[in-house]
Amino acid sequence: MDKRYKLVEQEAAESENSEDKEKFEWKLKKWKEVESDKEFFGVFSEGWLHCYSDPLIAILLNPINENIQNPRLFEVEVDGKEAYNNMKYAYKKMRLIKEIDIPKITLEQKVKFAVICALEVCGENKFTSWAKDWYGDKKRKDILAFETDKDRHEYEPIALFAYDAAISGESSELVPHATVSALTNTAYVVMLAENHGVNLKKIENKLLS
Repeated sequence: MDKRYKLVEQEAAESENSEDKEKFEWKLKKWKEVESDKEFFGVFSEGWLHCYSDPLIAILLNPINENIQNPRLFEVEVDGKEAYNNMKYAYKKMRLIKEIDIPKITLEQKVKFAVICALEVCGENKFTSWAKDWYGDKKRKDILAFETDKDRHEYEPIALFAYDAAISGESSELVPHATVSALTNTAYVVMLAENHGVNLKKIENKLLS
């Protein structure tokens, strides 16, 4: 079985030093199982236990899935029926094996991840020209150049999400909620990139190595 990873709330899972272990929703190395008759809303319903195939993907998609403000990350073991939708795995049985560190990645690196993903999908156009310059720090002052393109609506959705992630990231220190917008748009880019068959692990290694 491939490794899987799960995000949980700070107070939802015990740690090795926890005293009152019975109060926690998730207990280390103890199986949790859900009933099979709660699947009527599909993979994202309460009839499944959710996880991811990669720690970084878990963090990048958190804003549009779990949306946990200060998550903990666990390696998990899974069993039983499996389902999959938009990079999110679902199982009937799961248990926490061990807690691991949250991947260290800055907001700018997350946005760069999104821009690289979009470049992998989009053909040569005004967006890709802008994105290459933006990624190389050549035209950060001209951040709105793509915004004024009259043909903007014709570009791939992934390009628009990546662009919005970039301009939100640039504004994060000045504009309230810009960070949330940058993270949300980045998450949609990652999801679309996977649908386009982009090698996300290769981008992760390039960006964080």
